[in-house]
Amino acid sequence: MERLADDDPRRAGSHAVQARLGAGTTGTVYLARSEAGRPVALKVVRPELARDQGFRARLRAEVAGARLVSWMSTTPVLSADPDGEPPWVATAFVAGVPLTRAVAECGPLPEPVLFAVAREIAVTLLIVHGAGMIHRGVAPGKLLLAPDRMHLMERSVVARALDGSAVASAAFLAPSFFMMLAR
Repeated sequence: MERLADDDPRRAGSHAVQARLGAGTTGTVYLARSEAGRPVALKVVRPELARDQGFRARLRAEVAGARLVSWMSTTPVLSADPDGEPPWVATAFVAGVPLTRAVAECGPLPEPVLFAVAREIAVTLLIVHGAGMIHRGVAPGKLLLAPDRMHLMERSVVARALDGSAVASAAFLAPSFFMMLAR
């Protein structure tokens, strides 16, 4: 966690921003508190993407899709405002360690842990795909190892596969998507 910079937002919707958790290609993720005082992971979209109406439309669809599957397979979307200035998405905060950091700091996972993580990923993808969705960003940095289980962060990476067209670059598609295309 990092301290907030002067230009970081202090609020998004009803959420009070407390600290910076990290930044990605589409925005910055903050630790924030809901009105009830619960911690949330709040992603605030980068300004240049916020000006792109196509991005906002995709974000609206991704939030709707994530809500269909997040109850069991990904970090739940608690609230969002894709039309806000700037757009933002709040998900449940998971006190976990990204898989990339766990491996970097502790070395390769022991075989039983590796199998458990692989099983969690497979179950998560079965749920996501079973709902007619595709997770476009399964990567070690989006997998959080937490005391209760492995959590797949959904933040802006779940999209509905409406017409079978590719919704992500081939490097980031789940193998089952390629199998679907091969039929």
